[in-house]
Amino acid sequence: MYQKIIPMFLIENVDEAIKWYKDVLNAKIQATDPENPPFEWASLLLNDVEIMFADKRSAVKWYSEDVPIGDRI
Repeated sequence: MYQKIIPMFLIENVDEAIKWYKDVLNAKIQATDPENPPFEWASLLLNDVEIMFADKRSAVKWYSEDVPIGDRI
């Protein structure tokens, strides 16, 4: 049985997303890759809800061709 679900959004700019979620929603950074900007991936915590963001261009490199990623950039 699943303990929790963590959505991951494929976006254009992870750094901008982090800034907005921190400034507007007071999110806390849990982890990033790499450790310093510009980020390709980030995990944020909103109270007890975790969400992840990944740069679309990086995701194309991480996933196989079998995983649909928009128009594959």
